[in-house]
Amino acid sequence: MTTSATTFSRKQLFGRFSPDTLLRNTVPAAVLLLAALFTGCATGDYAYVMTISSGERIHIPLEKGSPAMASSGDVTIAHAALIPTGDKDRKEVRYLFALIYKANKPVKSIHIEDVSEEKSIVMLDDQAPEITNHKWSATSKPFTGEDAAVGWIAHLDNTMRVFQFTITATDGTKTVLNQGWMVPGWAKVPMRFALGMK
Repeated sequence: MTTSATTFSRKQLFGRFSPDTLLRNTVPAAVLLLAALFTGCATGDYAYVMTISSGERIHIPLEKGSPAMASSGDVTIAHAALIPTGDKDRKEVRYLFALIYKANKPVKSIHIEDVSEEKSIVMLDDQAPEITNHKWSATSKPFTGEDAAVGWIAHLDNTMRVFQFTITATDGTKTVLNQGWMVPGWAKVPMRFALGMK
């Protein structure tokens, strides 16, 4: 994976937005810019192959070096990536997740796990999801540098994370989507700074 030699300040990478601001419009342009900055920038369409926690070997489609947004039927993932908490003194980060849901069936739950490694980590479990104008979004609990959910930031190599979304409708039907997030090594520097890592 080729990454640009351009350097970015912490403000450019994280933006000036708190999670509340980010969620106000579900996935505003600033959040999409954040996701773009934290992905690879090679050109060409291909796939990244990796084994997830279930032992299944999956293919993550890439578009111009970035994981494509996963989609199935009436469900499309809109965002799955880390954001700062907005409080520089707390040394914490959160993950922001969002999706577009166009089905007519009411949603019973949205469950999200990080399945990138041998042991999966529950990131969010919304048992009463509120979908407005076909959009849903939520942030994870805050994580510190001690949490396994951000342990991958300690290594300054390129990293692919995979978040598994399980959307369960009230009639029991489920939609399962694996969403990739590519994080180049250089993008971990401001993440480490936000977490107070050396």
